[in-house]
Amino acid sequence: MKELLELNQIVYNNLKIQIEFGTYGYGEHLPTMEDMAELHLVSIDTIRHVYRKLQTEGYITLLKSIGTVVKVKYDEEDIEHNIQTFFAQHKDSLLDFCHSMPYLFGGIQLTAWKNISPEALSQMPAMLTTKHKSFSYSAILFLHLVYGSLKNDMLLFLIRMVYIAYLLPFLNLGERALHIRKEFSSIPCQIQLCRQKDWAALSSHITAHMNGYSIAIEQFFQNYITMPAAEKQIPFTWSSYKKTSQLCYSVAFEILRSIVYGEYAEGSFLPSLKLLAEEKHVSVSTIRHTLALLNDLGIIKTINGIGTQILSLDQVCENCNLSSPTVKKRLLDYKQSLQLFALSCRSVATVTIAALDAATKAQWIEALYGCIRMGKSDLIPTVSLKLIAVAAPFQTIKTVYTELYKQLFWGVPFRGMKGTQQTIHTNYLPHSRFLVNALEQGDAAAFAAKLEKIFSHEVGAVTEQLAAHGIQ
Repeated sequence: MKELLELNQIVYNNLKIQIEFGTYGYGEHLPTMEDMAELHLVSIDTIRHVYRKLQTEGYITLLKSIGTVVKVKYDEEDIEHNIQTFFAQHKDSLLDFCHSMPYLFGGIQLTAWKNISPEALSQMPAMLTTKHKSFSYSAILFLHLVYGSLKNDMLLFLIRMVYIAYLLPFLNLGERALHIRKEFSSIPCQIQLCRQKDWAALSSHITAHMNGYSIAIEQFFQNYITMPAAEKQIPFTWSSYKKTSQLCYSVAFEILRSIVYGEYAEGSFLPSLKLLAEEKHVSVSTIRHTLALLNDLGIIKTINGIGTQILSLDQVCENCNLSSPTVKKRLLDYKQSLQLFALSCRSVATVTIAALDAATKAQWIEALYGCIRMGKSDLIPTVSLKLIAVAAPFQTIKTVYTELYKQLFWGVPFRGMKGTQQTIHTNYLPHSRFLVNALEQGDAAAFAAKLEKIFSHEVGAVTEQLAAHGIQ
C-alpha cells in the first residue's frame, strides 16, 4: 500500500517495533484507536491506517468483539534477533542524530522552556514516574509540552518525527537499556531551573543532558549490539509536508528558486505547461496546480492567450491573495522555518564553519560575493543556510536544514514589502559584508552570531507583517 503520510509510516514503525521488541506480547491487547491516537498525538485516521496495515502484515487481529490483539508470537530468541537487526540497520543514523541534538535542538529547547506555561510545568512530574509501557508515550507528551510552547507546527511535526523514530525504540528495550532511560532522571532538575528562571544553568543542563544521552547510546551499541552494522543503513529522512504526494510544492520551490536567483527575469514568461511538465518530470496537471499556487502568492500572473509572466517585487506585494487558506499556510511555513533557523543557526553555523577545509571555505566566500555582484546582498543569509545544509558535519542537520531552506522561498511576497530590489540590496549590504569578512577571517563565532541576529530580526518583522494582515 502506498503511504500517503510520512507520519503514518513513523507511527507504524514504532508500533511494529513495540511488538517485535516484546513490549506488547502475543495475545496482549493494544490500546484502542482513540487511546493510541491520544498517546501519539495524531489523528484517529492515522492510527486506523496503521492498525489496518499491521493487520494486513499479520502482526495484529482487529475484531470489534475483542479489540486489537497481538497475533504474532515471538520468543526471547526472536526478540533478541529483532533488536539486534533493528539497531544494526539504524546505527549510523541513530548515532548521527544523537551527535546533532545539542547543535540542532539545544537553543530551540532553551527558548521553549523560557516560553512554557506554569500549567504545562505542573503536568510534567507525573509523566516521569509512569510504568515502562506508558513511559514511551509520556516522553512524546512531555516533548510536546516543552516544544509546543513555541507554537510552531513545523517544529512539533519535526520533533514528533525524530523522537518517535529515534527515542522511542530505546524506551521499548526494557531492562536492556535502563542506563539510557536513567538519562531522563535529569529532567526534574530542568523543570526546577525553569521555575527559578535560571536560564544560564538550564542551558548548561540541556547540553549536558543531550551529551549524556549521546554517550549512553554509544555505550549501548558498544556493550549490547553484537550484530555487525548493516552495510546498507536506513537513513534519517524528513519532509516538512505531511503529504508526501504534494508534488506541486516541490515544483513550486524549484520555480521560486529560479525566480529569486534571477534565472527567470522580472517581466519574462515561463515556458509552456507542456515544456515545464517535461522539464520537471511531472504531469501537466501538477504544473497547473503549481502555477495556481504561485498565482495566488502573487509571484506570477497567467495572461490568457499570452502566457505566465514573472511579476516584479512591487507587483508581487499587490497581487498576493492573502485571503487564500493555502497562501496563509505557506506564509506561516516561511515564518516558522525562519524561527527554527533563528534558534539553531548560531550553534549549527559555528560547528559547520569550524569543520570547513580551505577549498570549501573559498567556495563559500565566492558564493557570497556573487550575491553582492548580482545586487542581491539580501540573499546572503539564505545562501549561507544553503551552504550550511551542504557542509554540516552531521547528516541529520543536513537533512533538516535542506528541508527548512526550501520553506524560505515562500517568503517572496514579504520581499516586496521591503521596497525595490535596489533598496533591499542597500539595506542588507553592511550586514552581508560583515558576514563575508567574518568568513574570510575565519571568525566562525562572529559569523554565526550575525546570522542569528539577522534571522531573529526577520522573524519579528514577518510576525508583525502577518499580524497586520490578520494572519496569526
